[in-house]
Amino acid sequence: MASGESSDKKIIRIGGKLSEHFAFLNADAPSDGASKISCLHCKKQFAYRGSNTSLTYHLQHKHPMQYQRVAAADRKKNDDTKRCSIMNFVSTQSNKPVSDRVCEDLKGAIAQWIASSGRPTAIVEDPGLQTVLCVALQNQQYTLPSRRTIDNIIARMYDEKLND
Repeated sequence: MASGESSDKKIIRIGGKLSEHFAFLNADAPSDGASKISCLHCKKQFAYRGSNTSLTYHLQHKHPMQYQRVAAADRKKNDDTKRCSIMNFVSTQSNKPVSDRVCEDLKGAIAQWIASSGRPTAIVEDPGLQTVLCVALQNQQYTLPSRRTIDNIIARMYDEKLND
């Protein structure tokens, strides 16, 4: 039991992302559905009716360092969820064959995009670009062309422009 608490208060932690920051003071909610909840950092008490909005606001404005940790964990969880859902989408798609013609067209389009937008050729090693093309082609086996391949295509495009 934390200092300053009376022995008749039973502490039950709130669930979810705020569990390390708030705890219920009374286990039995009154008839109106409100419970008392306390901030574990500053001991401020709140009426709790099932919404975390005021608790999140309190944490954000009174304990910004702790809030940053909650927000960062939330962002990571959301990023992981998005990444998993994209990979699930890719893995459930049939591996439609990608013809040699489409592969060549993609190499040319990627080289043109890199050359015209000033992007580094290392972008072909980006896993995000790989995922986007796998989704677009509905083929999880597709691999991007190498940097050397793109460099050679750009050099050929440059030579063709000089010869025009």
